Amino acid sequence: MEKIKAFHQRGRRYFSQLRREVARSNLTMLRRVSFAFELFLVLYGAAAGAIFHSADLNWYYLLFAGINLPMVFFFFWYGRRSEPSYPVVQGLSILMVVAVLGFAICICLFPYPDRPSIFFPLAYMLVSVLFTMPLWQIALTLTAETGLYLALALRIKTPDALAYDVSGAVTTWLLGFFFLYWVNDLRLRDGEIRLELEHISRTDPLTGLLNRRAMEDNMVRGYRRCQKGGMSVAVVMLDIDDFKQFNDRFGHPAGDRCLMELGRVLNRFAEEQGVFVARYGGEEFIFSLPGSTGAEGVRAGEELLERIRQEELCAPDGVPITLSVGVAAEIPTGEGTFAALVERADAALYRAKARGKNCVAGE
Repeated sequence: MEKIKAFHQRGRRYFSQLRREVARSNLTMLRRVSFAFELFLVLYGAAAGAIFHSADLNWYYLLFAGINLPMVFFFFWYGRRSEPSYPVVQGLSILMVVAVLGFAICICLFPYPDRPSIFFPLAYMLVSVLFTMPLWQIALTLTAETGLYLALALRIKTPDALAYDVSGAVTTWLLGFFFLYWVNDLRLRDGEIRLELEHISRTDPLTGLLNRRAMEDNMVRGYRRCQKGGMSVAVVMLDIDDFKQFNDRFGHPAGDRCLMELGRVLNRFAEEQGVFVARYGGEEFIFSLPGSTGAEGVRAGEELLERIRQEELCAPDGVPITLSVGVAAEIPTGEGTFAALVERADAALYRAKARGKNCVAGE
């Protein structure tokens, strides 16, 4: 039970945090599989028609080649100009699985009802590992296809051929479930490692906040959304007052503890506000407030200073630690950049320093 619970938890984390990567990977696979399937239907269909001389068999090859061809064009078009949607790509992946197995069912049952066939088990095992899906999703799809295959086989196949096909389909279904579990478990473990490495690469090890790299990814993306939607965005820059003197007097270990405590407060404040906060460098930190005006950014800065006072963060000698805050905001135009807005917030921060520190300065 513990292993099943751990597998379920890994699956939920994997498919919630790696949705973009899963969508991109499955879309790439859809393009490759649909193209290869079309090539197989055309070339192998022509060879099979010449060898077996079966009008029914030729008809099925032509039918599925005609069904698959628009899918090939759609898969290669979709996602070129915008980020592919995870639900859409997952739905298309299931459609591709159904199409391949549907073809296998047709050529296994209808042209030669008196002969056993191996195409369905082969197709089943092939499509089971092509796409990255939750185990229940792919298992349910494959089980439904197997049930359809068996139901049709019972009506169409002759008794001798039916015994082989039922035995092969049931065996494939049973072995396939364990195969699916094994493949999914490997994928989830790999995803767990990737998530951990990504977290390490995007997190400042001292404060636990986003690092500069993650800031440029998340905050720039928010800035561009505001740019497209014509919304205002505010940037709030923070700096610990007289931190160099703090380190000179109390030592760098004390300075690190100060940054850790401040990181804890900033992270909690950011979660309450529903925004990103990152360590910009040294003793500087940055917030991005998409959808906020300059006045709202100044209010957020003042609320943060009040929170710092309430937390009573102090130096080892009991002197309170203070911050200076600079705020800049704009409704981004087509020529605007997030880097330019950060520079303006940094200039406002220096004005707060010039005013006597422990205050907020806007533009």
